[in-house]
Amino acid sequence: LDAGASGISRVSWRYTTGAHRQNTELMTLEYNANVPSGTWLGSDFDNYSYIQPFLEKARVYAPMVQSLNSFFYWTPRLRSVEIHTTNELIHARGMFNNSAIDYLPEFETSGIQSCDAMFYGVKNIETFPSGHYDFRSVYRNPSNTRWNGFGSMFAFSGFKEVHIDIPQGGPDAGYQNISQMFRSCLNLKKITGNWDTSKCQIWDYSFEYCPNLETMPIPDMSSASNLHGAFRYTPNLRINLFPKGRVYLPYLNYGINAFTFTGGVRDYLYIEDIGTSGAQNNRMDGMFSSCPNLRKVEFSEKPLTTSHIYGYQSMFSYCRNLEYVGYFDYAGSKAMNSF
Repeated sequence: LDAGASGISRVSWRYTTGAHRQNTELMTLEYNANVPSGTWLGSDFDNYSYIQPFLEKARVYAPMVQSLNSFFYWTPRLRSVEIHTTNELIHARGMFNNSAIDYLPEFETSGIQSCDAMFYGVKNIETFPSGHYDFRSVYRNPSNTRWNGFGSMFAFSGFKEVHIDIPQGGPDAGYQNISQMFRSCLNLKKITGNWDTSKCQIWDYSFEYCPNLETMPIPDMSSASNLHGAFRYTPNLRINLFPKGRVYLPYLNYGINAFTFTGGVRDYLYIEDIGTSGAQNNRMDGMFSSCPNLRKVEFSEKPLTTSHIYGYQSMFSYCRNLEYVGYFDYAGSKAMNSF
C-alpha cells in the first residue's frame, strides 16, 4: 500500500456490522504500508478489533499517524515488525494485544496518551528494558474512556522484568489509572521505574495474581479510590507497601481483598485513615485477610465508618500470626462480622 503524496489520511480495514463487528479477520501474510499523510490506520477510534491470524511480517511508515489502536491485535504468527511514527501518535490501545512478537519494535512513544492493554497477553518477551519506550504523556480522562491510562497494559503477559516510568497524570494531572496493569503476570519477578502515583485513583486488580513478584517501586496510594484486589495473591512480595506501617487511604471507597495474602504487608500496621473522605458507603471486606507476616495493628482516633452491608467484614480474617489489635471506634459501621 503506497499512498505517496496522495494526501490520504485514513486507512481502515473493512468491518462487518452488528454482533460480529469486533471479530473481523484480515487474511494477510505480509504488508508494507507507506502512508505519509495517514492519521488513522487500521482499527477505528473506539478500539474495535480485528484479528490477523496469518500475519507474519509488517512494515508501517506513517509519521503523522495519531492512532494505531489494536493494529497488531491477535497476531499469533507475527515475528517481524517495522514501525515509523513520530510524537503525533496518541492512541496505542491494545496495539500488540495477544501478539506473538518476541522483541520490542523501535518507534516513537513520547506522545502516546492512551496505552491500555498495549502488551496484553504477549507471551514471548521476558524483559521490558529501561529507556526503550517513553510514556510520559499517558493519563486517564475520567470523562472519556478512550483515555484510560495504563489499564491492563501488561496483563496476562509473560514478562519477567519490566522497567516503566509512570507519570502523575499527563495534561489532566491528577488522574491516572493502573487497574489490571500487571494482572496475572505469572512470571513477573521485578518491576522498576520512576513512579508518581500520588494522584492515581484506580488500582483495581493492578498486581493481582503475580505469585512470583518480589520487588517493585513503593507505591503512593494516598489518592486511591479503588483498590479492589490490587495486591491479592502476591505472596513473595518483599517490599513494605506501607513504610513504617502507616496506612493512609482517606479517599478509598473499595478496598475489597486489596491486600489478601500478600507479602507486602509486614508485621505492623498503623491505620491512620481509611475512607473518611470517600463515599461513606465503603467496602473494605477482606482487605488485609490472610496476611502471613502481620502481627500487630493499631488505629488512630478516626472511626471506621461505612453504611455498606459488607462494610469491614473479614478485614483481618485468617491473619494467623496476628497477636495484637489496638482500640478502634467502629460505632458507625454496619458490618464487622468475622473482622
